[in-house]
Amino acid sequence: MRRPAVILLAAVALALTSCAKKEDTSSAGNADTTAAQAPDTSVHGEMLVTTLPAEIEGLELVPEGLRVKKGYDLVPQPDSTIAVRRLGDGRQVAFASCGCRLIDLGCIPMDQGGILVCTKLLCSPCGLRITAGGKEFDIARYQKVLN
Repeated sequence: MRRPAVILLAAVALALTSCAKKEDTSSAGNADTTAAQAPDTSVHGEMLVTTLPAEIEGLELVPEGLRVKKGYDLVPQPDSTIAVRRLGDGRQVAFASCGCRLIDLGCIPMDQGGILVCTKLLCSPCGLRITAGGKEFDIARYQKVLN
């Protein structure tokens, strides 16, 4: 029983450290970091599809990951997934999750300025999966931690 608790604590500590580190870099200076972020995510992510299935609403495929379309937003969920919500009626139309080959706890979805990507905590590769219309779709694979 202690081993899963230790793994969970390590994952939470890594996530908190990653968040704190990310805040420090964003507040350093007034430089425009938008251009620097996009190439970084595309280097680490490998898209597994060339077009999104018709069931996936509110997202579009871009080299960096999945971008939320106008009229939708990304809403973090308590179960470490991210919901795609339609702004017009508030309906959640899809869910993004990330998982590893052996354990689902090893990586998490993140919203990087409207781009949905996975970041690894304990494993590699880390896969991005979208659930929509009662089906699951593997979209991308991330090999390294995103900066």
